[in-house]
Amino acid sequence: MREMHHRSGWRVLPSVQIALLAVSMVFSLVIPMTPQVSAATTNVSIVDFAFQSSLINVQLGDTVIWTNNGVAPHTVTSDGGSGPLDSPTLNTGGTYYFNFTSEGTYNYHCTFHPQMKGTVIVGQVVPEYSGVSLVAIGLMGILLVLAALGRRR
Repeated sequence: MREMHHRSGWRVLPSVQIALLAVSMVFSLVIPMTPQVSAATTNVSIVDFAFQSSLINVQLGDTVIWTNNGVAPHTVTSDGGSGPLDSPTLNTGGTYYFNFTSEGTYNYHCTFHPQMKGTVIVGQVVPEYSGVSLVAIGLMGILLVLAALGRRR
């Protein structure tokens, strides 16, 4: 007569393991795991003889828009004459924008009014993964653990 052995725990059938592996592969191929980062726009108002705000922090890829809301003409010009900020003369209502693609501190001034100064600090992007990507990563982890447990006998 055949003896029955009772095994503690549970195991996953090979066909189920293959199905779990297939599902995890689909998740890894269908759902991109790249960070979801969106660029932002920051506005700086030029009023009277000041940049408001004169100190701003932005991330890589962000755009800053300066708008002259005063009556006098102004510029947005990098300090030292060798930076990337170099607006034309901004008359009332005029705008200038710049997209920051390198980290660093960007000091600038108005060429007509050198006492007008501002600073843009560009930091590194901190990736934020989408909720769907996080769920997919979690499911893949669970599936891999289940497959590993099923192989233990």
